[in-house]
Amino acid sequence: MFHGTWGYIHQLNPAITSSLSPEEITLHAFKEAMSKAASVEIHPKTLYGSIAKHLHWKEVLKSQISTVLLKYLVEPADKKIHVQTTPPTVEQIPHTPPNITMMKLMVASDESSQGVSDVFDGILQQSSVSEEDFYNRLQVIDADLATCQNVQSLQNLRIPNHCNKENLTSILTVLGGAHTLWNIAGAIFTLHLGNSANSCDSGAWRFLDALGMPSDKPINKKDFTLMIQNMEKIHEATICHLLMVVMGIDNTVLGPKLRKLPSNKIKLIVDECYNRFFTASAVRKAGENLSPKLSNQLLRTIDFASVVKANRAMKSGDIGRVMYMWKRWSVMSQSMKKLKNYAIHLL
Repeated sequence: MFHGTWGYIHQLNPAITSSLSPEEITLHAFKEAMSKAASVEIHPKTLYGSIAKHLHWKEVLKSQISTVLLKYLVEPADKKIHVQTTPPTVEQIPHTPPNITMMKLMVASDESSQGVSDVFDGILQQSSVSEEDFYNRLQVIDADLATCQNVQSLQNLRIPNHCNKENLTSILTVLGGAHTLWNIAGAIFTLHLGNSANSCDSGAWRFLDALGMPSDKPINKKDFTLMIQNMEKIHEATICHLLMVVMGIDNTVLGPKLRKLPSNKIKLIVDECYNRFFTASAVRKAGENLSPKLSNQLLRTIDFASVVKANRAMKSGDIGRVMYMWKRWSVMSQSMKKLKNYAIHLL
């Protein structure tokens, strides 16, 4: 993994490598798989997702609704029915301390192709690996989008060279999880932010303003944590309002004391909120009724839900749920100008 002037060598857990066949992780196997991938046809149904994935997304939305309901509005009076506040686990990695070695790569960050070449030289200078061994083995590089593009640019420039050291075909770049969440969350936030100078605009800035947070410059990409926290606060405030509409208390003031309700009633509220505001038919109905405010609000809530889910999945180490969101974002990014390059790499 590398970013800017610093890099991290992450040695895989032996428990993971021992479960794989040695023939499956060789450079030859990688090149053979990539040559076959070039002729693979991608159809819309490939990106649509399986029934299991759609059911999991439904559970994710319901768990987020339940979390807000139990956090701000009600508490169960009994334990007859379990109210699920976390979605089902898909593929969770072991919670073992990683074996990571940090090294300095460059004197200054360089976004050019030559800079990427300097990165590999820096790795060789600070490690005991020889050039021949390094370039004749599959090297998986976890990086940001710019680095992935620069490595691919170098590889394209050196075709049809057949020397691994020069053509760099032994280098596989993959998007880093944090960088991907950072940039996609920023693009989604910008898309739904709206114009605070327009009093008729009902974008996400109104929620920031109502929550007492600055709405003039809410997106500071240098502060990743603050941006995600703001999105989560807007998301929870929106769900809270939708729940109050379902419960018929949208005109009341919330107090510190939660209402006590039977667990079966809580489940009914969650199901009704999901059916009224989070299904595809609900979004389509809002659009057909020429209700742009409601339609935009529902679209924003579903988009923000993907960011909240990915962030929580990364914290819990559920790589399966993260991959579900990457596949969803690969489709969403097709229509977002700032994510055209991500649309290619996420596929």
